[in-house]
Amino acid sequence: MIKSPKEKFQSNPLCKIHADIATSEAFGTACDYALLQMQTEMPHDPLLGHDSHTKMVGAQRIVQILKTIHEPQEETKPKVQRSLNYNEGV
Repeated sequence: MIKSPKEKFQSNPLCKIHADIATSEAFGTACDYALLQMQTEMPHDPLLGHDSHTKMVGAQRIVQILKTIHEPQEETKPKVQRSLNYNEGV
């Protein structure tokens, strides 16, 4: 089975160090202020609003990944689907 980048990172000895940093209050505060700084650097041209929004969403996603990359990925269980046969059980 091919490992995802997240799984490869979790097998790296540095993952434990990163987990300590990512769960610290200082890291969370730094990420919040970095996003605020990025927002102030965005152009205020209404024609570039979509571009700025897309950049901010991307930055927020990177921060989310950095904060959670050390956490094991939960295995998804298949949903039990009910039968669509409405005559069943009649």
